[in-house]
Amino acid sequence: PNYAFAKLLQRLRAIACGPANAIATIAPASLTQSVMHNAMVRAGILGCETFGIVPFLPETSNALMTALLVHDVRELDSSSDRRQRAFREHPMLVFQHSAVHGGTWRCAYKTSSTTKISVVAFALNKLTSPQVTAAAALAAGAFATARL
Repeated sequence: PNYAFAKLLQRLRAIACGPANAIATIAPASLTQSVMHNAMVRAGILGCETFGIVPFLPETSNALMTALLVHDVRELDSSSDRRQRAFREHPMLVFQHSAVHGGTWRCAYKTSSTTKISVVAFALNKLTSPQVTAAAALAAGAFATARL
């Protein structure tokens, strides 16, 4: 809850500053040491590839976010008309401008509904082929969410 609240405050602050004075980048899910430390979280993030969500290596995330920061700083200096138009259309579009979501936003399912299935998919993927893994994970998810 604290992390979610901090991110909400960060977004609200960027919106309050306006598009000409705010840098609002969203980093991808990364395979950092803190994520990989917990076995269940590790299985969940590695299993999310079943749903087309790609976690990034920390080195890739660092390089990518550095490049986006340099880009955003240079764009702020030029007071980009594209950023102004997006902000006028809807303030939250500022976050889409330079977000690296790794497939999370394209996924047909909510992240909260795929977490447990991702863990199962990761475990099955170690034992079977990817096609069997996907089918078994979806079946497990359907069974887990079915209301009997």
